[in-house]
Amino acid sequence: MPILLIIAVAVGGALGSLVRFAIVQRLNAEFFWGTLCVNVIGAALIGCLFALVRNASTPLSAETQGLLIFGFCGGLTTFSAFSLESLKLIQDQKILIALSHAAVHVLGSFAAVSCTYYLTQKILDWVR
Repeated sequence: MPILLIIAVAVGGALGSLVRFAIVQRLNAEFFWGTLCVNVIGAALIGCLFALVRNASTPLSAETQGLLIFGFCGGLTTFSAFSLESLKLIQDQKILIALSHAAVHVLGSFAAVSCTYYLTQKILDWVR
Protein backbone atom coordinates (compact mmCIF):
# COMPACT_ATOMS: atom_id res chain seq x y z
CA MET A 1 0.00 0.00 0.00
CA PRO A 2 1.46 3.39 -1.01
CA ILE A 3 2.72 5.55 1.85
CA LEU A 4 0.92 8.65 0.52
CA LEU A 5 -2.40 6.81 0.70
CA ILE A 6 -1.68 5.72 4.28
CA ILE A 7 -0.81 9.29 5.27
CA ALA A 8 -3.95 10.65 3.56
CA VAL A 9 -6.21 8.22 5.41
CA ALA A 10 -4.45 8.97 8.71
CA VAL A 11 -4.74 12.75 8.28
CA GLY A 12 -8.39 12.48 7.23
CA GLY A 13 -9.12 10.19 10.18
CA ALA A 14 -7.49 12.59 12.62
CA LEU A 15 -9.45 15.55 11.24
CA GLY A 16 -12.72 13.60 11.27
CA SER A 17 -12.09 12.48 14.85
CA LEU A 18 -11.43 16.06 15.95
CA VAL A 19 -14.65 17.28 14.32
CA ARG A 20 -16.56 14.39 15.93
CA PHE A 21 -15.08 15.21 19.34
CA ALA A 22 -16.07 18.88 19.03
CA ILE A 23 -19.63 18.08 17.94
CA VAL A 24 -20.15 15.39 20.58
CA GLN A 25 -18.81 17.63 23.35
CA ARG A 26 -21.11 20.43 22.24
CA LEU A 27 -24.31 18.41 21.73
CA ASN A 28 -24.24 15.40 24.04
CA ALA A 29 -27.25 15.35 26.29
CA GLU A 30 -29.41 12.65 27.81
CA PHE A 31 -30.17 11.05 24.44
CA PHE A 32 -26.66 11.23 22.99
CA TRP A 33 -27.46 13.81 20.29
CA GLY A 34 -23.81 14.36 19.39
CA THR A 35 -23.19 10.81 18.25
CA LEU A 36 -26.45 10.77 16.31
CA CYS A 37 -25.50 14.01 14.56
CA VAL A 38 -22.02 12.86 13.55
CA ASN A 39 -23.34 9.52 12.29
CA VAL A 40 -26.09 11.11 10.18
CA ILE A 41 -23.86 13.96 8.96
CA GLY A 42 -21.10 11.47 8.11
CA ALA A 43 -23.56 9.25 6.24
CA ALA A 44 -24.86 12.25 4.29
CA LEU A 45 -21.33 13.38 3.47
CA ILE A 46 -20.20 9.94 2.33
CA GLY A 47 -23.29 9.61 0.11
CA CYS A 48 -22.45 12.90 -1.57
CA LEU A 49 -18.76 12.03 -1.92
CA PHE A 50 -19.55 8.59 -3.34
CA ALA A 51 -21.80 10.13 -6.00
CA LEU A 52 -19.08 12.67 -6.86
CA VAL A 53 -16.44 9.93 -7.10
CA ARG A 54 -18.64 7.77 -9.34
CA ASN A 55 -19.50 10.66 -11.64
CA ALA A 56 -16.23 12.58 -11.78
CA SER A 57 -15.05 13.34 -15.29
CA THR A 58 -11.55 13.27 -13.85
CA PRO A 59 -11.32 10.53 -11.23
CA LEU A 60 -10.28 11.58 -7.75
CA SER A 61 -6.93 10.16 -6.77
CA ALA A 62 -6.80 7.25 -4.38
CA GLU A 63 -5.19 9.61 -1.85
CA THR A 64 -8.05 12.13 -2.10
CA GLN A 65 -10.64 9.37 -1.74
CA GLY A 66 -8.69 7.93 1.17
CA LEU A 67 -8.47 11.34 2.85
CA LEU A 68 -12.16 12.20 2.47
CA ILE A 69 -14.09 8.91 2.45
CA PHE A 70 -12.08 6.44 4.50
CA GLY A 71 -10.21 8.95 6.64
CA PHE A 72 -12.47 11.93 7.36
CA CYS A 73 -15.85 10.18 7.16
CA GLY A 74 -14.47 7.12 8.94
CA GLY A 75 -13.03 9.29 11.72
CA LEU A 76 -16.18 11.40 11.93
CA THR A 77 -18.70 8.60 12.28
CA THR A 78 -18.63 6.23 15.18
CA PHE A 79 -20.22 2.83 15.45
CA SER A 80 -18.33 2.05 18.65
CA ALA A 81 -19.67 5.09 20.54
CA PHE A 82 -23.18 4.36 19.28
CA SER A 83 -22.88 0.76 20.51
CA LEU A 84 -21.55 1.85 23.92
CA GLU A 85 -24.36 4.38 24.31
CA SER A 86 -26.90 1.66 23.49
CA LEU A 87 -25.33 -0.64 26.09
CA LYS A 88 -25.44 2.11 28.74
CA LEU A 89 -29.13 2.67 28.03
CA ILE A 90 -29.79 -1.07 28.40
CA GLN A 91 -27.78 -1.17 31.64
CA ASP A 92 -29.89 1.74 32.91
CA GLN A 93 -32.95 -0.38 32.06
CA LYS A 94 -34.06 2.08 29.38
CA ILE A 95 -34.79 -0.68 26.88
CA LEU A 96 -37.34 1.22 24.80
CA ILE A 97 -35.02 4.22 24.55
CA ALA A 98 -32.12 1.90 23.60
CA LEU A 99 -34.18 0.33 20.81
CA SER A 100 -35.33 3.69 19.50
CA HIS A 101 -31.74 4.96 19.78
CA ALA A 102 -30.55 2.10 17.58
CA ALA A 103 -33.39 2.51 15.09
CA VAL A 104 -32.86 6.26 14.73
CA HIS A 105 -29.11 5.83 14.14
CA VAL A 106 -29.47 3.08 11.56
CA LEU A 107 -32.49 4.48 9.73
CA GLY A 108 -31.28 8.08 9.95
CA SER A 109 -27.85 7.20 8.59
CA PHE A 110 -29.31 5.06 5.81
CA ALA A 111 -31.74 7.80 4.83
CA ALA A 112 -28.94 10.38 4.86
CA VAL A 113 -26.56 8.37 2.68
CA SER A 114 -29.34 7.45 0.25
CA CYS A 115 -30.81 10.94 -0.03
CA THR A 116 -27.51 12.73 -0.49
CA TYR A 117 -26.28 10.16 -2.99
CA TYR A 118 -29.37 10.49 -5.18
CA LEU A 119 -29.60 14.26 -4.71
CA THR A 120 -25.97 14.66 -5.74
CA GLN A 121 -26.61 12.41 -8.75
CA LYS A 122 -29.55 14.61 -9.80
CA ILE A 123 -27.51 17.81 -9.36
CA LEU A 124 -24.66 16.35 -11.43
CA ASP A 125 -27.11 15.30 -14.16
CA TRP A 126 -28.62 18.78 -14.15
CA VAL A 127 -25.22 20.51 -14.31
CA ARG A 128 -24.09 18.42 -17.29
